[in-house]
This record gives sequence, C-alpha cells and structure tokens, in this order.
Amino acid sequence: MAVTVLTGCKEEAVAPEPARAVRTVEVTAEATEEAVTRTGEIVPMRALDLAFKVPGRILQRDVTPGDRVRSGDLLATIDPRDIENSVAMAEAEVAAAEAAEAAARAQAERQRQLFEKGIVAEAALQAAEAEAEAAKGRLNSERAKLASARDQRSYADLRAPVDGIITAVMADPGEVVASGQPVVQVAAGSAREAAFNLSAELASQAKPGLAVEVMLLSDPTVTTTGTLREVSPVADPVTRTYRVFVTLPDAPDAMSFGSVVEGKVLVPVAGRFTIPAAAITVQDGAPAVYVVDAGMKLERRPVTILRYETATAILSGGIGVGDRVVTAGVSKLRPGQDVTLWEAAQ
Repeated sequence: MAVTVLTGCKEEAVAPEPARAVRTVEVTAEATEEAVTRTGEIVPMRALDLAFKVPGRILQRDVTPGDRVRSGDLLATIDPRDIENSVAMAEAEVAAAEAAEAAARAQAERQRQLFEKGIVAEAALQAAEAEAEAAKGRLNSERAKLASARDQRSYADLRAPVDGIITAVMADPGEVVASGQPVVQVAAGSAREAAFNLSAELASQAKPGLAVEVMLLSDPTVTTTGTLREVSPVADPVTRTYRVFVTLPDAPDAMSFGSVVEGKVLVPVAGRFTIPAAAITVQDGAPAVYVVDAGMKLERRPVTILRYETATAILSGGIGVGDRVVTAGVSKLRPGQDVTLWEAAQ
C-alpha cells in the first residue's frame, strides 16, 4: 500500500516494501508408521559376575574373554596362606578346648565319686558338672569354627558354576580383591540378546513383545528378528537414557557377544509431520514456524517438537496438512510480512 508523506506544501508518495520471496514446503500427510533405528550391542541373556567369598591377593587367572568354560573349571586362585593360617589357628583352639573339656569332665567324675562317699557337698558336684557342660559347649563352638575355616580353604579357588563363555575379566594376578568383588563375568549358555539405549520419549512407546529387526552393523546382510523383552524402569544417571533388551532366539553365529548391531522398529506417527530443521524459529522462548497464509502474508505459529533428526524436525502440533511452511531465512522474517513463493518464481 502506498504511503503519503507531507513535505512543506508538497505531498511525497513512499513506495511500499516489496514482497519478499521465501522458500517453502507444503506439509503433507505422513505415513502411519515410521522406521526408528538405534545402534546397540549383542550381550548375553544371562551374565554372572563371579567373585571370591574371601578377600585375598590373586595368584593366577586362567581365563580370558571369549574362553569357553564348563561347570567346575578353575577360573582364578587367590593366595591361600591367610586361609591356611586361619585353619591352623582353629585347629589349635580345638585342641585346647578338647583338653579343657577332658579335664572338666574328669573333675566332675571325681566330684561325683566324692559326693557318693559323703566327702563333698552336692553343691560342689553341681558346680563341677556345670563346668564340664560349659567346657563341652566351648569345644563344640571351636569345632564349628574349624569346620568353617576348612570350608574357606576351598574358597581360594574360583570355579565356574555353569557352562558358558567368559565375557569380561575385572581383576588381574597380583591385585588384592575384597570378598564379593567381581573378578570374572561368565555368560551362562549361548543365549544372546541385543541391548539398546533409548530416549524417554521412545522408551515410553517400547512395549514388551514388540518385534524388532536386528542387523549386524559390520555386515548388513546378517539379520534376524527379535522380541522386546524388557525396558529398564530407571534412566541412566549420566546419559538419561533407558536400557532395553531384545531377545534373539535365532541369532546368527556372526552376532557374537560384543558385536555392534542396529535395531529397527516401526512406530505409529499419526498426527505427526516432518519439516526441515532450518524452518524452526523462536516465539517467546518456544519453538515456532512461519506459515504463508491465503493472503500471502506470514503467520508465526508455535509448534510442538517431538524430536530432531539429522536435518529434520518431527512435529506433533501447530501445523496441518496443506500448510506452506517457510524453510529458509526465518531469522530475518516477521509476522504479517508480504511474501511471494520462491518456487513459483522459478
């Protein structure tokens, strides 16, 4: 629209601002499903962290990751000298308790004989018998300690409780480990599954039983189909992602433990639209886009962003099918500005 300006007694017409040519894209209906892919790794379905029951210094470790073991195989050994010393001390305590018990029993027998002859009072006999019973109790206690010490002698050897594959080692010979500190991890059996880390938005849609296509990243021709087994209810404190596990009943041999895989699943996307990420601007601190209305003027609309992909943004609200969204130079635009379509000019 022309603008008239008074200058002295003359009127001067100012030319209107020309319409700006903008690049746009027309919003179209999305497919009802979207393929979501994430990278993960092959892990054992059942992994056991094995540890010594007593503390000590590791003398030897007989396995490395990838070794196959059978139930009862020796995995590692700690220095048994401390345990042997404990056994020797327990044996000495038992010997002393046996001698004390024998002496107390003999004393009680003497007191009984003297009481029968009327030489000592009944109280002396009762005291001797009580001491004999106490000595017997101390002997039983020391014998129990000796049995426990002898049992701990076998704790110096760490043995495989099941058949499986060594997947990790956490300690080396020469290290001093505490009781219960993991030393070796063994995968029980050969059952495998794929583990992935998902964002909170994706994890909320992941339901057990969902079919997942899994592909070996180093060889895309190696694929299998698994079933979502578990979604961790707690997010990782560092990455804020959720761990999910997919069972692979027919996993190819090439998908060995530790292999990097890609999982793909189809998720519903009703009411969602994909636009170039460059179309996103800001209105009052919230994401928005510029839409060309029927009068070829710009309208700035707030939008809801579900997530960003490499070069696109996935929206769930704010625009609809048929809207024409500006995709470039949005930082230099303003609401109500007259525009023309760059595509039409070309």
